[in-house]
Amino acid sequence: MMLVVLIDLCLFCLLCSVVRAAPILAPDLRNCNRTLYHVPTYAAQLECCAPQWDQPPIDFRFDESVSRSPLRVRRPVHRLDAEFVEKLNRGYELMKALPPEDPRSFYQQANIHCAYCDESYIQSNGKPFQAHESWLFFPFHRWYLYFHERILARLLQDDSFALPFWNYDHPDGATFPRIFMDYPALNNSFRDVAHLFPHIVSFRRCKNLSICRKPTREENIQTMHRVMIIGSKTPSLFLGKSYRFGDDRMPGGGLPEMIIHNNVHLWIGDHKRKWREDMGTYYSSGRDPIFYAHHASLDRLWVEWKIIEGHKDYEDPDFLDSEFAFYNENAELIKVKVRDSLNETKLGYAYEKVENLWLLGRPSSLTKGMVPKAAEISRFCKAGDLLQQQCSVFVPRHVRATPSDVEEILVIQGIQVMQWDRPAGFDIFINLPHGDACEMLNCTEYVGSFTSVPQTSHAHGGTGRTLRLGIGVVIEELQLSNERSLLVTVAPMSVSEYSPVTLWTEMVIEYEDVHPGLASI
Repeated sequence: MMLVVLIDLCLFCLLCSVVRAAPILAPDLRNCNRTLYHVPTYAAQLECCAPQWDQPPIDFRFDESVSRSPLRVRRPVHRLDAEFVEKLNRGYELMKALPPEDPRSFYQQANIHCAYCDESYIQSNGKPFQAHESWLFFPFHRWYLYFHERILARLLQDDSFALPFWNYDHPDGATFPRIFMDYPALNNSFRDVAHLFPHIVSFRRCKNLSICRKPTREENIQTMHRVMIIGSKTPSLFLGKSYRFGDDRMPGGGLPEMIIHNNVHLWIGDHKRKWREDMGTYYSSGRDPIFYAHHASLDRLWVEWKIIEGHKDYEDPDFLDSEFAFYNENAELIKVKVRDSLNETKLGYAYEKVENLWLLGRPSSLTKGMVPKAAEISRFCKAGDLLQQQCSVFVPRHVRATPSDVEEILVIQGIQVMQWDRPAGFDIFINLPHGDACEMLNCTEYVGSFTSVPQTSHAHGGTGRTLRLGIGVVIEELQLSNERSLLVTVAPMSVSEYSPVTLWTEMVIEYEDVHPGLASI
């Protein structure tokens, strides 16, 4: 009898492991939706699908010569010399001169983001392929830039060529890069002219996208500290939630995507155009050359995050075996896996060292542990209500000594963006019922933001989305560890430029292991 039970248990465990093996697979290029929904007439003729490849994609293999060659070094834009800038401009001239049907052309390179990120590709189960707001975000964009860089290197006949990164997390690189205005192949017509050089990039959204109060370098450093240190203690909080074959799209993005990535896209996009093209929407953002410097910066932040003690990638096989397909410098279709992207030096490149001032950019508290009374709250949030003004809610939590290897996470589910052709957003504060989205993002009580980039694929409907915020450090610094509930305040962006947002479910607090299973590289 005992033997039968053990056999049944083993079979059950085997079945569980088989069911769990469900990574997202590389799309079949033939299964691509060629229709962009509800785009303006000036984009109606755009086709995002890649050129067809009439044979199985080639499996990626590491270049053995990489280990014998110097690493290609990606340098910060603000440190580039004139010779390199000329080369970069020439590379994009050559890429833009390729015929549009060539998968290496700038037209096709830009369309990669449209196809993968505005849901043109359809998986074999009929669900769209989405590279944003999940654990695919960082590895997808790393592979995207890798092949983009290798194509430019081939066109320039310079194997040492490496893309630059926009070092906006450092005060010296915080302004819009002048070279992307002064050089023709790096320029773009559709940008918000109010945010170009010498304006400092903004990592936050204000109540008016075009006339928000100018951010300071200090505020940006504090935001970076929150994104890289305070709020990203676990893989899911930095990289994003798991996304497997059969799952609904966008299960939850990591903090760098939701705050830094999305806000920089919206900050550059032209607010006078319907979808904030080019950078302000997924289908067109790859058409602006600044896109690649922006994502090189995010890729560098992934490298820097893993240098910080205790930060590691997922070890989950479904993460490691997720796939994409890209055309290489020989116009061959290559199938890649996430596992081969985790160490950038194996791909032959590294980042020039710069000082990370945000390591010590800790914000300060406004409340000093004072717990607000219910009478101080002007309006309570209710599930299903439209977020038109600031509201607060008490969220229950466990009163216990939380181990250092467990993170406390505020989870906001059922976020419904009502108009997908507009940006949307709200900021979250703890213990601060009168937190203001424009003025108070440099305090400990501010724990993060939901920011949504317009997407044509959702113009015909969308599902509820999730925001997850690590709050363990904030709880400790505000001396709230013994509180049975937390006062959470939502400060929405409610002016006409933003879509209305509805929260359909109650907020909850979850607990997650800091090291749920880690990847070795």
